[in-house]
Amino acid sequence: MGANEIWRIAADIPEEWYEWDKDGLNRLLETLHRRRSLIRKLISEFRKCSRDPFPNWRESGVFVAGAAEGRDEGTEIH
Repeated sequence: MGANEIWRIAADIPEEWYEWDKDGLNRLLETLHRRRSLIRKLISEFRKCSRDPFPNWRESGVFVAGAAEGRDEGTEIH
């Protein structure tokens, strides 16, 4: 999910849910977007640890939705 999609979805959040604090919502969305790549990296590194937490997870050459936007190749669970 790219930044534009995050912002598009956030536009539908009722203002009373974030108490009309648009600056706060903007900071939250920017933080979430920045953390996306870190979370992906941490999960990938954990997957490769000796504990083998995801035994059925295999790398694939299949592109996930959004790959045309320059995002990473996907992984596939068998």
